[in-house]
Amino acid sequence: MTTPGAQPRIRTFQSLSHEGWRTLWLAGHLWHIAFWMDLFILGWIVLVLTDSPLMVSLVGTFRLLPLGILGFLAGVQADRFPKRRLLFIAQTINLIVTMVFVGLLALDAVRVWHVFVAALLTGSAWAIDFPVRRAFIRELLPESAMVNAMALDAASLTGTAMVGRWLAGGLLALLGAAGAYSFLLGCYLLGFILLLRVPEIPSLRDSGYRAGSIVGDLREGLKYVWRIRALRGIFLVTVFINLLTFP
Repeated sequence: MTTPGAQPRIRTFQSLSHEGWRTLWLAGHLWHIAFWMDLFILGWIVLVLTDSPLMVSLVGTFRLLPLGILGFLAGVQADRFPKRRLLFIAQTINLIVTMVFVGLLALDAVRVWHVFVAALLTGSAWAIDFPVRRAFIRELLPESAMVNAMALDAASLTGTAMVGRWLAGGLLALLGAAGAYSFLLGCYLLGFILLLRVPEIPSLRDSGYRAGSIVGDLREGLKYVWRIRALRGIFLVTVFINLLTFP
């Protein structure tokens, strides 16, 4: 019972009462740790191989470039196909690339171009994961839990940005690149196993939705965002930060 004028109590983890989202959130922790560890370790490997700050910076470029290109397309495809299936595709790419790279490290056969290819491929997988997983959250939860869920997801991504770097540096010192990358592979694998437990949600296409062309849907989405002042501001701030702050 609350007194008149009292604010309703807000539970920090209220959205986690929904099992599907709770499982996806835990998987997201593992994937986020892997994301930050991977970027850190690949940059370190390139530094050792080339001793070039420019080449190290290009690792981030190759990793993040697909997000600004494929991310738009992945968002459009999320309305056409089951989002869980698209996440399986993204995480399968991450698993395969990481397994191959662990093998190259174990054989001491890594070359600089291997790093850039790995960064580009995993960056493409993350370009699918980021928009699709956020859209998937909306299907797993009622509207009343959405703000809390998005806040928890953002906290996971931000918190693991620190944890992932600490783990990457510590494991590099203790186990070397191959050992650190094997730990990263384990994070991807455990996250993939957790994804198997998340329920499948029918896509809009399965419910009779008739999608237009990809370009047409993308154009309509951008027009919709641009018409609404709040969305337009968020969009422009996000582009600015992604182009000038994260790099």
